[in-house]
Amino acid sequence: MPASTHIEFAGTPADLIWKFPGENLDAYESLRVGENQEALFFKGGQILYTFTTGQHSLLPEDVAFLRELSGQIPGEPMVAHIYYIQKGIFLKKWGTSSPIAVEDPKYKIMLELRAYGTYTIRVQDATLLLNQLLSTRKHLNNDQLEAFMRPIIVTRLSDFIAEVVSNHQMSPVQISAYLEEASEAGKQKLDFTFAGYGVELLDFLIESINFDKDDPNFQAIQKILTDKFEIDTLGDQYESKKNLEIAFEAVRKDKPEQTSPKATSGDQDPAIRLNKLKALLDQGLISPEEYAQKRKEILDSI
Repeated sequence: MPASTHIEFAGTPADLIWKFPGENLDAYESLRVGENQEALFFKGGQILYTFTTGQHSLLPEDVAFLRELSGQIPGEPMVAHIYYIQKGIFLKKWGTSSPIAVEDPKYKIMLELRAYGTYTIRVQDATLLLNQLLSTRKHLNNDQLEAFMRPIIVTRLSDFIAEVVSNHQMSPVQISAYLEEASEAGKQKLDFTFAGYGVELLDFLIESINFDKDDPNFQAIQKILTDKFEIDTLGDQYESKKNLEIAFEAVRKDKPEQTSPKATSGDQDPAIRLNKLKALLDQGLISPEEYAQKRKEILDSI
């Protein structure tokens, strides 16, 4: 005889599915089911009955209907499996174990990103979950379900991002400003997939999307966006600004030790250099002190 005459859940809080180790139900007087639990009567590869919260008698006169459902031969022990399903709310994490590639739709540049977040679930259809996920395992816990669901989420991640990028006509590198919208798009796309396993997806969050800042493709996109911002902001003044930046760079690279008395042509001509220097001062790109110092260096080099 078993140590206890009752069948009850003895798994951990993390176990979504837990299989009771005994199989001869005639050895037990009752079956107990806790809050937010169901117990499934499983025999012949089928779930034949669901026990809900409460205490259920397993005395012969009370389970005659189970013998009939399972085709039990009278007089033989009633052998079956009992699976407990926990139907509470579970908070789980997801993340990309390696970078995934997304394309900038406008500039056709491939970018690699990593993303992380959380989601909350609860078992909606215990029968479907048992049939779809349990297979030959005795238990299914949080970690095992996370490992199963993670690649499903990551596979769809580029779809979430592409949808938001398309809606706003922007580059993927700007997606961090739209994480709430991307999370909602993710939930909508994953709802049906999770439901196919008997699981209700209550919430889905993308908490972080990160790009490799040393990636040349990322740097190229950032340069494009920076230039575009300046063009949009400065308008006709953008070209003048760029010309002044080039002139300032030429002056900055001048070396004081170049003291050849012979003037050179082009940009090395002192008069041209002084004119460029004055233009930088007039545009407010250098201070009067910087102008005076650089002017002295140019004059000393003549």
